[in-house]
Amino acid sequence: MPGRIARWLKNFDWTLFLSAFLLTVIGLIEIYSIALGQGENVFVYFRKQIVFAAVGFAFLFALSFVNFQFLRNQSLYLYLFAGVFLVAVLFFGQTIRGTKGWFSFGFFNFQPVELAKAAIIFFLARYFGEASLKEKPLKHILITGGGLLIFFLLIALQPDLGSALIIFMVWFMMIVAARFDKK
Repeated sequence: MPGRIARWLKNFDWTLFLSAFLLTVIGLIEIYSIALGQGENVFVYFRKQIVFAAVGFAFLFALSFVNFQFLRNQSLYLYLFAGVFLVAVLFFGQTIRGTKGWFSFGFFNFQPVELAKAAIIFFLARYFGEASLKEKPLKHILITGGGLLIFFLLIALQPDLGSALIIFMVWFMMIVAARFDKK
């Protein structure tokens, strides 16, 4: 077991971790400085952000142990699961700031569009990794565009056009990165 942990520590992406950590600290400093000028009640948001940052870093470490081949193999199910959540939020979701895109679990709110962003990345990565992009590139653009269009419309119905545009840009950038034959 100690050898496995040492191997994990050696292979861990410390540059990515330190970048995320520094950005988080800068964000917390900004929130704290805003709270200083607003009064005592606003410190509640600062404390919440500290808790969310701690949970986020715990997830980061937990996910660093995950075999991403498993996620790659389950990408279709993750895509379908995210789609079910996007449909469900339209019927059972809570409206926050004009967007019916949240599930509320007491002190915790969950926005399914964040799961959809990850699902579309895994789905597209698997598709482009397995498809023969030299043959019929328009077919691949239409297939992945159709899969994206479903999510785009479900997110736009909330309405959350910003997130819908983000997943469109993810798709577009993955099309560019896939390096289709230019013919």
